[in-house]
Amino acid sequence: NNFIFNGINFLQIKGCSMGSNASPSYANIFMGFFEEKFIYPYIRGLHMLYLRYIDDIFIIWTGTKQQFKSFVENLNKKHPSIKFTYKISDEAVDFLDTTVYIDTHNQLQTKLYRKPTDKQNYLHRSSVHPERLKINIPFSQALRIKRISSKSNEFEDSCQNLKRSFIKRGYSD
Repeated sequence: NNFIFNGINFLQIKGCSMGSNASPSYANIFMGFFEEKFIYPYIRGLHMLYLRYIDDIFIIWTGTKQQFKSFVENLNKKHPSIKFTYKISDEAVDFLDTTVYIDTHNQLQTKLYRKPTDKQNYLHRSSVHPERLKINIPFSQALRIKRISSKSNEFEDSCQNLKRSFIKRGYSD
């Protein structure tokens, strides 16, 4: 990646730039190699579920907490620019835009997660974008919530919040 700032040309020689079309592919190739070499051989028999989206990982660990902490500490020594952070919980964990939690019946459930910095500044209704787009954004956001929410009351609560956000952006009730 190269860029010009204050009239000076810079060449990025390490990593890949966020926003570049090729960055997700590079990250997936790198993480796939990293997993094959450093993750999969060590988690066999110690996990129930392992999911990754680019560089975000969700794992249901069946080993001990100390085994998990040691595993992550070891991973963080494998590459100078790859550092894993983690959250251990017996109740709930946020992954991307989803909170995964255990309900009162000891079942895994999911609901929408919004980062505290999410301002929900959707496209304003008065924008000159095509009308079809302004109709599809609220629909697609509600559909996303429907797919994430495993319980109907979670879906309804999140949709009410979504509705308020769109009304603030000039959309009708």
